[in-house]
Amino acid sequence: MSAALSIWVTMYLVVLFLGLFFLIIGSDFFIEYAASLAKDLGMSQHLVGITIVAFATSLPEILVSVISITKGEPNIAVGNIIGSNVTNIGIALSISAVVMFVVVSKSAKFDALFMCAITGLLFLFVMFDGMLNWYEGLSFLALYGLYVFYLAKRNVAPPQGTGVGTLSKDLFYTIAGAAGLILGAELMIRSAIGIAGIFNISTLLIGFTLVAIGTSLPEIASTITAALKKKYELAVGNIVGSNIINILLALGLVAFITDIPFTHEVTWVVIPFTIIFSLVLAAMTFNDRISKREGWVLLGGYIVFLYLIF
Repeated sequence: MSAALSIWVTMYLVVLFLGLFFLIIGSDFFIEYAASLAKDLGMSQHLVGITIVAFATSLPEILVSVISITKGEPNIAVGNIIGSNVTNIGIALSISAVVMFVVVSKSAKFDALFMCAITGLLFLFVMFDGMLNWYEGLSFLALYGLYVFYLAKRNVAPPQGTGVGTLSKDLFYTIAGAAGLILGAELMIRSAIGIAGIFNISTLLIGFTLVAIGTSLPEIASTITAALKKKYELAVGNIVGSNIINILLALGLVAFITDIPFTHEVTWVVIPFTIIFSLVLAAMTFNDRISKREGWVLLGGYIVFLYLIF
């Protein structure tokens, strides 16, 4: 490697670690104050996890995918969204379970099944003509709207706020934590893509690995932090909610903007693997907890996924 390339790699590594710093600090603030915000607003932790937390941690996937489409890089968009869903379960939830088993609430069981259903619907859409078009994207967006309406009607947590001052403080630090997560993820994504570009890695492979892992870093950081703080409903709700948002909102929005072609490998390897992961997670939720052994199973499955796409 030439001296010039070595300097660029060193610079990208510095940015990578700077992003990691913001990610860790942001996740700690975000989870702590999002849980407090749930009490202020009379929302259950699971509802906050599957909506507010999931949306905030999914913003990198949404932004990166939309930007990739506008720059004529559909492979990065597809790889980012689908790869992130596998990464969320295979890394974020598995490591959380390995470090500390994860308790599953009753609410998460239905949402996990819903995640399986929409993943299967995605497979049917893609299998039909090998792409997602604008009206399929619009149907995903409409389905997400109905799902959010259902979640709002389902919320049964009593208000526990202690005043406007507390609400304002919790809201401020929740937003600040989310900003730290997104900034950290953005820095790490840019550095990862830069390093990948130096070594000439294909855009689809970048999407499934570096970009998918990079945009999933907020989910990974916030889920592990939530599990360590024993805020299990936030942890599980974050993963399930993020996967639902990735398919219905991120993929729906991108498909609505322009037709998205899917390669043979994505249609017959990656999406089926995503369905399997979703089904396994749904099955695990019916045991009321995800054990360390099951965490290792999920992590092993992710390693198999990486082997197949490489």
